[in-house]
Amino acid sequence: MRCMLKCSIAALVVLLTFSTSLRAQTAAGRDKDSSKVSVFGGYSYLHYNNGTDTSLYGPNEKNVTANGNGFVVSATYNITNTFAVVGEYGFYHAGSLSNIGTLAASESVTANMQTYLFGPKASFASKGPIKPFVQVLIGGASGTIKDSYKSNSLTGPRANSLAMAPGGGLDLKVNRHLSIRLAQVEYLMTRFSNSNTLTEVGEGRLGDGGNGTQNNFRYSAGVVYNF
Repeated sequence: MRCMLKCSIAALVVLLTFSTSLRAQTAAGRDKDSSKVSVFGGYSYLHYNNGTDTSLYGPNEKNVTANGNGFVVSATYNITNTFAVVGEYGFYHAGSLSNIGTLAASESVTANMQTYLFGPKASFASKGPIKPFVQVLIGGASGTIKDSYKSNSLTGPRANSLAMAPGGGLDLKVNRHLSIRLAQVEYLMTRFSNSNTLTEVGEGRLGDGGNGTQNNFRYSAGVVYNF
């Protein structure tokens, strides 16, 4: 709850900071070279931080992490040169995870996660080819965990979670229609329930632990096409 409050305050600060610029842009109109719609697609890396519940298992509870690789695609509707709204989809796969809890040497855990996010985006005015931006995206995430041991394999039920991703990035303009997204860096919060965490799979105690909040890191880069 405290994390969600901080992120909500951050989102409010972003919107208030750029409200004056938004009004000015609306009054002045859009630049002749600006686009109405932009589409982004590229590689995305996710560092998943499982979280722990020390109230159940004490201060030595394992904080399991995982690294996922995948992709992200998004569509941006530019209301003005400064303010826009973004809709985004992301997919991540973490394979052959090991050293999770009491996993046997021949046992492996894989995980897939998808994100569905939407929110406001504000871009900074820039005289050069590099254009910075900030955004706060809110939506949902879903995922599955698969535990394989010898010839047996068990896939857990699909879990759903609230998700929030405040962050920002840098776009390098190549021409009117094409830009390169050098970096999109975000804090990605998910709130998968206690029964759907990597710690629970590794310890064989599904439904018992995990604090219900995962504080993750996300990096994306790729190509932006401006219509």
